[in-house]
Amino acid sequence: MSDSKQPESINTELWDFPCTIAFKTMANNRPKIEMEILAIIQRVVPGDYSPTLKPSAKGNYVSVTATVTFQNKDQVEALYREMRSHPDVKMCL
Repeated sequence: MSDSKQPESINTELWDFPCTIAFKTMANNRPKIEMEILAIIQRVVPGDYSPTLKPSAKGNYVSVTATVTFQNKDQVEALYREMRSHPDVKMCL
């Protein structure tokens, strides 16, 4: 089995700040989950977001995608850490 441990820090050689990415979160599909995800993004990287939602084929999960502009590596690490701590979030890309 592979080790699923997350790295402690991002490789800053691969990032050029500020950078804009489509931040995608996969979560359990339930009412208002997108608002909770956006609240986390707003806390870490304040901005004006218009997310797109896409339910899974069976409707059990939903992907929430927002275009986020990171100013530094601390914001990237903080956002991934905060998202992973949410009990309904299954994956972040």
